[in-house]
Amino acid sequence: MGGIINNNSSGMCCGVAQNSYQTISSIRVILNNGLIVDTSDDFSVANFIRKCPEMAEGLLNIKDEINADEELKNLIIKKYKIKNTTGYGLNSFVDFSDIKDILNHIFIGSEGTLGFVSEIVLNSVIDKKYKACGLVVFENFDKASEFVVELAKMKDIVASAEMMDYACLKSVRGIEGIPEFVNDVTKGNTCILFQTESMDEKSLNSQLDIIKEKISKYEMAFEPLYSFDSAVYDKWWKIRKGILPIAASKRRSKTSVIVEDLCFETDKFCEGADFISKLFEKYDFKDGIIFGHALDGNLHFVITPNLSDKKEFLNFKNLVEEMGQKVASMGGSIKAEHGTGRMVAPFVEVEWGKKAYEINKKIKKIFDPKGIFNPDVIISEDKEIHTKNMKYMNEVDEFVNFCMECGFCEKVCPSKFLTLTPRQRIAVFREISRLNEIGETKKAAKLLKEYEYLGDETCAACSMCKINCPLEIDTAKIALKLRNQNSNKSLKIANLIYKNMDKTIKGAKFGLDAANLSYKIFGAKKYLKFN
Repeated sequence: MGGIINNNSSGMCCGVAQNSYQTISSIRVILNNGLIVDTSDDFSVANFIRKCPEMAEGLLNIKDEINADEELKNLIIKKYKIKNTTGYGLNSFVDFSDIKDILNHIFIGSEGTLGFVSEIVLNSVIDKKYKACGLVVFENFDKASEFVVELAKMKDIVASAEMMDYACLKSVRGIEGIPEFVNDVTKGNTCILFQTESMDEKSLNSQLDIIKEKISKYEMAFEPLYSFDSAVYDKWWKIRKGILPIAASKRRSKTSVIVEDLCFETDKFCEGADFISKLFEKYDFKDGIIFGHALDGNLHFVITPNLSDKKEFLNFKNLVEEMGQKVASMGGSIKAEHGTGRMVAPFVEVEWGKKAYEINKKIKKIFDPKGIFNPDVIISEDKEIHTKNMKYMNEVDEFVNFCMECGFCEKVCPSKFLTLTPRQRIAVFREISRLNEIGETKKAAKLLKEYEYLGDETCAACSMCKINCPLEIDTAKIALKLRNQNSNKSLKIANLIYKNMDKTIKGAKFGLDAANLSYKIFGAKKYLKFN
């Protein structure tokens, strides 16, 4: 939950109406001075105002500054009509005037750069009783984009619409439960998975009929599929939810997984989607994939560069920079729902402009004047920070090489609160490999020694991680391999002792004699003195 709140993640069905910002009831935060602020407690808020008057005054001054500038205020209102997590939540100062409400919302999407979020209370939303889904495949990406624009006009009856391009569909071939047509898709084919829902069964049927009528105007690559049965459409959703790790597993050796998410206004969605696909061609990322919450104009894309290769690294850098400039010029969000981070930090000013960026900096300074919370996240003076401290995917054992560290495995691991999770074990294993590769053998050996307890002795080898992993990776094999190696070492030592038994006995006898002599000389004296 902390990650969802701190990134303002918004998923497949919530859009901008039911995201973290809209559903939050209260939040508890530990500030840089150690003060705990709980917005569910009026006394706690009053205590904040009393003990941190400069912070409170600074926030209210920002509110006044924004609301006195009509141009800036209108920009903020417009920017948050679509998904946006670039920079801090400036809408907090437009939507609310009370310090309690501003505090309650400004930490949404702040990525731990303003304080430590220790508790969150969210309001629940209605889960409508009746649902139906459709799976429709278009001849090409452009036609699918046009249909998304049509669906966006029907948000009153369409709960969600997920786009999956040809590369996505191709990557899930052979996965249990996928529709048969997936095996026959051809280059360019693009799929839309949509859901409509209602509290009334009759209304649900009527809603689906309206959507079907829109679909009938398009030429389909395959016969559309519709279902009211959760046992059927849950499998379709499973494909969509597993797209990222499944597609990432097909990547080349030593490549990293770079995931970005953008958002476009509805009338610019087709242009934006086309722009992303052309970026892949321009920078030679032909294995890139596009998917996402298309109903809200929100698209994710994945590229898998080998960051240790100079050419591919430069292509990655240029792609990100061109992406930032273009999306900003179109009025879109360079980061839609997973936080600014360091990758988009250099482009916050590009998207928002100088005036709004200065306010972002003021917010950071109010809560973290020394800049010690998550340096270079959201606010950074380093315009090249998106190209630094990159994570390299070193080769290890074949059975874990294709892991992209998505973390699905973590919640079922019995060791998660003791030492390391399966994802962390793989990450450490890769780091050991990287250190050996660059000649840091002493560091690698030290890490491997520490790993004996953290990754081997505390691994239950229960293989529960495999159950949740979309790729069925069994992290327990790492521990079992180490145990086998240690067992082999023990066996070699035992064989060496056996082959040199006479020397071993002589050595042991010498050791015992020395110990006895030592006791007679020193131990007895100590004993007598003590008594």
